[in-house]
Amino acid sequence: MLESPSSPQYRTSRHFRLRLLWDRFARRAVVAGGIGVIVAILLIFFYLLYVVLPLLETPEMESVANYALQAGSSVLYLAMDEQAEVGAVFDRDGRVRFLTKADGSLLK
Repeated sequence: MLESPSSPQYRTSRHFRLRLLWDRFARRAVVAGGIGVIVAILLIFFYLLYVVLPLLETPEMESVANYALQAGSSVLYLAMDEQAEVGAVFDRDGRVRFLTKADGSLLK
């Protein structure tokens, strides 16, 4: 016959001790999971703060180099490639000239 969970014999049985062990393990696992979630959310918050804070700073710009353009050309648009190695000069005559970043010389 099965023992009642409230009986004194059940509280000293192997099954009861095993159940208590699994109960403690599950409780600690849930606590660790909850703390892990809170830590993950805090890490995401600090990462977003780290990424957003530079947007709130005052922007600065300084002249790095000056390049002489051809006389008589009216520039419409200046551009740089993604790696900032080559510059492009678009003028009103529909010409595009490509310049090196190092010294401003014309690429051919």
